[in-house]
Amino acid sequence: MKKYYMAAAHNVVRALDAGNIRFPIGKEELLAQVGNREVQIDFDRKISISEYCGNIKIDNFENKAQFFSALTAANTEEV
Repeated sequence: MKKYYMAAAHNVVRALDAGNIRFPIGKEELLAQVGNREVQIDFDRKISISEYCGNIKIDNFENKAQFFSALTAANTEEV
C-alpha cells in the first residue's frame, strides 16, 4: 500500500499560485521562483518546495498535470 498526504497537493497549488507560476516551465526556473516556500506535506511536517521536488526525475513540465504527476511519483513511498 502507498502512503500519500493528499493535502500536500493543495498546499503546493497554493504555493505555485502565490509565486505566479505558469506552464510550460523548467524545473530550475520553477525552483528559482518558489523553491524557498515551505509547504506542509504531512500532518506534522513542512519542507521547502526545493526539497519536495528534489527527487523529480524530469527537467521540464509542459503543464501543471505533468508537474503534479512527477511530484507525486517522486514522493510516494511504500509502507
